[in-house]
Amino acid sequence: QTSFGDALSFIVADTFGEPQVVLIKQGNRRLYVQDTDAAKKLHQAFGGFLFGGGRCWGILSEDVSLPPVDDVLAHVVE
Repeated sequence: QTSFGDALSFIVADTFGEPQVVLIKQGNRRLYVQDTDAAKKLHQAFGGFLFGGGRCWGILSEDVSLPPVDDVLAHVVE
């Protein structure tokens, strides 16, 4: 069984030939950014957790309220 995030990362890499930054928002419960050099910066700014060898970041609404997607993207594209 493959997780949604793993499957999406594979499809994106297969389509573009290399990993691309992927933002996944699951309602008001979870927010993930995969395959980004900004993962540690996101962790410092918003809390949450790192995964995927430190190249992925996520936050759960059980811990804190989710930051706005535009704020997260601003950290990724700086």
